[in-house]
Amino acid sequence: MAIHDPQKISSSRIVPLSIRIAWLVCCIIAVVGCGNREDPVELFSNGEYAESFRIFNQQAAAGNNKQANNYLGIHYYLGAGVARDFVRAAKLFELAALAEVPDAQRNLGVMYLRGLGVNQDYNQAYGWFFAAHKGGNASSKKYLDLMGDNVTPNASGLAREHVRQQIAAHAAADAASPSED
Repeated sequence: MAIHDPQKISSSRIVPLSIRIAWLVCCIIAVVGCGNREDPVELFSNGEYAESFRIFNQQAAAGNNKQANNYLGIHYYLGAGVARDFVRAAKLFELAALAEVPDAQRNLGVMYLRGLGVNQDYNQAYGWFFAAHKGGNASSKKYLDLMGDNVTPNASGLAREHVRQQIAAHAAADAASPSED
């Protein structure tokens, strides 16, 4: 790396200090101020729960985001931007779980495991954790391992089949319903 003598640098390469400062201020404004105000996940992560809830609610109503009901469930589960309501959370998790959203399947499993918003049911919990694991949700594996002592092998098979049938019935109902396009 060569060190240049400032006296020998041509004046065309020197940018006035005021222009450099203006450019730096513009860059800072662009980085700080250009967050996506329409990305509800980012809004949720930044603690802007009411706005995140509003957007997820619109997306769920429009049916254009399979994750929307899961995130609405998280809002109700945590009481983030809305009153805490485990019954609503469980219903929203179920809607997303039936649409094969692995994170929602895991969340619904937690609701059944703990009896939050639903009757405690280890078999249902196991079935949803299995579906979530099969769908790629890594954290559901620890719940399956944890539940090994609470669900017999026969019951776990029945639980997996019951959840599979629920998902298939939901998919069939969706396929039979007229499209809104």
